[in-house]
Amino acid sequence: MLLIVKLKVLLLTLSYFFAEPYIIFIKLTKGENEMRKKAKKMSHLWSKSIFKWLNTNVEIINEENIPEGPVVVISNHQSSLDIPLLMCYLKNNPSFIAKKELKRIPVVSFWMNLLGCVYLDRKSPRSALLSFKKAAEIIQSGQSIVIFPEGTRSRELKEFKKGSFKLALMAGVPILPVTIIGTERVMDYKISQKKCVRILIEKPISIEQLSKEELKLIPEIVREKIEKNYNTFIDDSILCM
Repeated sequence: MLLIVKLKVLLLTLSYFFAEPYIIFIKLTKGENEMRKKAKKMSHLWSKSIFKWLNTNVEIINEENIPEGPVVVISNHQSSLDIPLLMCYLKNNPSFIAKKELKRIPVVSFWMNLLGCVYLDRKSPRSALLSFKKAAEIIQSGQSIVIFPEGTRSRELKEFKKGSFKLALMAGVPILPVTIIGTERVMDYKISQKKCVRILIEKPISIEQLSKEELKLIPEIVREKIEKNYNTFIDDSILCM
């Protein structure tokens, strides 16, 4: 059954290759804004379909904490499901800071570019700085961006890279701590079993008025919030009652 789900996801992803001419046609006839709206709508459909096929409900806790303006979303990163999860279920429709390797995948990179994603080369400080400057411009235009400060997927919460937090300071926007709970365990259960994953949203943290010493503590403060939320809910069964 899991093989069937993976095949569905693969076929749906490949179908986006054939949708590229349609998206380009929308741009030529209705403009770039309409093109991006259509791309977001199709990406939401793709994301929702994945969780539907995996028989997984999504619960959003404290959604009211998402502000109207743009933010830098700081989230833990458990599995490949995290990106479609946040893309679809965060009402501020964020784009992402993504690893540079994804830029080489034709279909994926095309859609990521439409959604305003920025590629990051962590091995090159100069390149990373340029990527952050580009991301800051996107945020200042009104688009929220997600960054995973652990730098890689992990079932256990890793250390947060301090450089990830510079983006909020560069863009002059708050940090929105988000905790993802359960995506790393979805594949551990049969498709027939109803599962639940959670997104817990903390209140945004404004950093503009903080001193240099206080700014140094922000990575630890955000990580502690996410770790506390994760540990609070991780013991709950992922299976829906």
